Amino acid sequence: MIKKEYPHGVIYNGDCFDVLPTLEQNAVDIAVTSPPYNLNKSYSYDDTTVMGKRYKNWYTDELNEYEYIGQQKHLIYLLSRICKSSIFYNHRIRYAWHPRNKIQPTCKIFHPYEIVKDFPIWCDITWNRKAIGNPIKNRFHTQTEKIYQLFRPKYFNNDNKYTNLWTINPSRTPEHPCSFPEEIPKRCIETTTKTNDVVLDPYMGIGSTIMSAVKSNRKFIGIEKEKKYFDIVVQKLDNFYKQIPLQWV
Repeated sequence: MIKKEYPHGVIYNGDCFDVLPTLEQNAVDIAVTSPPYNLNKSYSYDDTTVMGKRYKNWYTDELNEYEYIGQQKHLIYLLSRICKSSIFYNHRIRYAWHPRNKIQPTCKIFHPYEIVKDFPIWCDITWNRKAIGNPIKNRFHTQTEKIYQLFRPKYFNNDNKYTNLWTINPSRTPEHPCSFPEEIPKRCIETTTKTNDVVLDPYMGIGSTIMSAVKSNRKFIGIEKEKKYFDIVVQKLDNFYKQIPLQWV
């Protein structure tokens, strides 16, 4: 495990299930995260196509679905021990008609509600991505995802009058196959935290939550298993601190 400290936070290159138990109870104010969706992209694509080029560099994302649900519930439990306030958890409905889905429930979908239903849901937010995801000729195109706000917030300030429908363009970056747009953690952070509060992302990716936090004068803890993504966040933070003077001690 690699740990890198900054004036307003720390990031880890390691497995979040190894790092989270080492953090103190109530060590952070909120968590904002988007986990791997367990899309089972292990089947082959023609790597000359757009989808093939994207999946060629896909990270490991192919657990047994029931193992995955249990893993994600355990994640939320660990976060609930660490967080003083809300946990924002982004996920999506996944259809299970394809032969790659070795487990196919009667309803033929895996719904993120199955993960969060054992925890107190304060708000159910729908993210309108304004983009077609995984177009299929004989099915209406999927354009939304879910953001569940778990646990009642200790602080709330909605001056921008956000509703529970967030229309935000998806992020498109060559470094990550499904990066998280910074606008999502920005809204979570600005409404439920104050200056110097601590924001945690256990699936840091290329740092959308971390950069949103530090740009909002919050402290941060980020965890990322993939070294190549961790290195991207290091570069982003290094550049940030070179360009922006420290705003608080």
